Amino acid sequence: MFRNTTEHAKITIKKTTDKGSAEGNVFAVVKVKDSTPLSKDQINALIENDSAKYVQGTTLSDGSLYFGDLPIYQNGDQVYDNATSQWVNGTNYMSGIHTPQTYMVFEYSAKNGYNTNNTVKFVTFPYEGQYSVTFDYVNLSVINPASGFGGTMRFFVIGLSVLGTAALLAMAYVFFKKRRVKASYAPRHGRK
Repeated sequence: MFRNTTEHAKITIKKTTDKGSAEGNVFAVVKVKDSTPLSKDQINALIENDSAKYVQGTTLSDGSLYFGDLPIYQNGDQVYDNATSQWVNGTNYMSGIHTPQTYMVFEYSAKNGYNTNNTVKFVTFPYEGQYSVTFDYVNLSVINPASGFGGTMRFFVIGLSVLGTAALLAMAYVFFKKRRVKASYAPRHGRK
């Protein structure tokens, strides 16, 4: 059976935020053995240890990023085996074995003020008969909890009230305990 091994694929990233397009976000594309899901720890280890073995790019001002010229069949390069977290040699279509190449796409880092989108996507070409796929990623800005004067002051007043009440109860306990001890040693009238 004839297979077009010269065809190459393209992955497009469209990145938006709650404020529009997102420039300056870094994405990575990794050749993987299959689409076995990875944990966040496995992805972090891959980022820290194997950056030379995958391709990364940064989104443009319109939030787009293109990864082109991607082989649709394994070409003998190393591929990441998600099940074992190891790099293994892929097959080579030149030897007559046509193993479709699977790619893993994830956001490597987000620009300041935004959380990284942890969605990992997999694609094997041809994807729905096409050699091009677009992934949409959306990030929301980091929201810090409000800790203004009103909330802080409220907790300060409540804490001070609790401490003041505890101090008054402790003083009352000591005062009445002394009084009771003093009363037990006082001479009783009419008794010897």
